[in-house]
Amino acid sequence: MGREPAKRLKPPKRRQRAITPRISRLRNSILPRVKAILRGSPCPALIERKAGTVAAHKLLAELDAKAGNQDAAIEHYRRVLEIDPRNAGSLNNLAYLLAEKTGQTDEALKYAEQAKEIAPASSEVDDTLGWVYYRKGNYPTAVKYLETATANSSAAVRKYQAVRKYHLAMAYVKAGDLKQGQQTLEAALNIDSKLPEAQEALKVFAEVEKRSR
Repeated sequence: MGREPAKRLKPPKRRQRAITPRISRLRNSILPRVKAILRGSPCPALIERKAGTVAAHKLLAELDAKAGNQDAAIEHYRRVLEIDPRNAGSLNNLAYLLAEKTGQTDEALKYAEQAKEIAPASSEVDDTLGWVYYRKGNYPTAVKYLETATANSSAAVRKYQAVRKYHLAMAYVKAGDLKQGQQTLEAALNIDSKLPEAQEALKVFAEVEKRSR
């Protein structure tokens, strides 16, 4: 009597994680927008579904900024402020984008000062305000705010600690304090030397050293 062939064991089925309706809705609303940004094409669906809401425009602004669509991010932050003029985070982010990406430093300063009035203890706002003054060429005032931002950055993630130190290092150098600038630059490089701000700071230092020869 022949042996009965051995039965092949089926691998156990993986248990599927339960997806709550809220997470599912969030995923379904964000993914089309992310894909559209990556393709470089507009995706009005999310705007149509949540038009006029602060949360929607803040989300779209953040996504556009990360994707490099600065003009679109700026427009969404403006829409937030039409709905909520005292939204400190959007005032701050709009000010930074205007100063950094468009060179509209006068308008940027207006928004940064408004953010400072609403959130006087925010190190993020101090960094933005200092950087706006830097872009305007007012380096002593830039140092004042950037020193405060850096001093209050202990709780910030390492990336933002480094960014603020790079900003301060550049402001020190432009204000004529090369020694403080070098020390601050070294501290920033020790935290994260791969940020775009690192290259910008090194370029500023190289230009200053070249002029001093």
